[in-house]
Amino acid sequence: MSGTIYYQTKYGSTEEYATWLSEDVGFKLMNIKKGPKIGSEQVVVLGSSLMMGKVTAAGWIKKNWDSMKDKKLVFFSVGGSKVGSKERADIITRCLPEDVIKKMKIFHLPGRIDHKKLNFLMSRMIKSFAKNEKDEVEKRRAIDGYNDVKRENLNPIVAYIKSL
Repeated sequence: MSGTIYYQTKYGSTEEYATWLSEDVGFKLMNIKKGPKIGSEQVVVLGSSLMMGKVTAAGWIKKNWDSMKDKKLVFFSVGGSKVGSKERADIITRCLPEDVIKKMKIFHLPGRIDHKKLNFLMSRMIKSFAKNEKDEVEKRRAIDGYNDVKRENLNPIVAYIKSL
């Protein structure tokens, strides 16, 4: 089965997952910032970071929807909010049309916060938002930074793709 992984990354977590996934399933890898066109592949995997309440790849997905809507679609999001949280589902629902969401198999992956790689403003915003976090563990993680990007997080996606 042929496939391509199209991804958009801001600070590298989505790209790291996309690269590992490409190695694990043998699909081509395309950064959507380079403006790729959907090809003849049977499976399209879409990877996007979630930043400030937005799906960063939403514009590209909408623009290319007609070229991919009849393919097998897999979507993975990478962000700082908790995997499985209502917040993640709400972001996707708000940013992508209902017909797009219904066609995709959606997976959520944990990300990382590395304050040294963030620009000053983004780092300050995260630390400021963290002050309102009620969960002390999550508050500390946001302030100190963390890295939950691990290859094994892809296991359910790899299994799903191999089952197609």
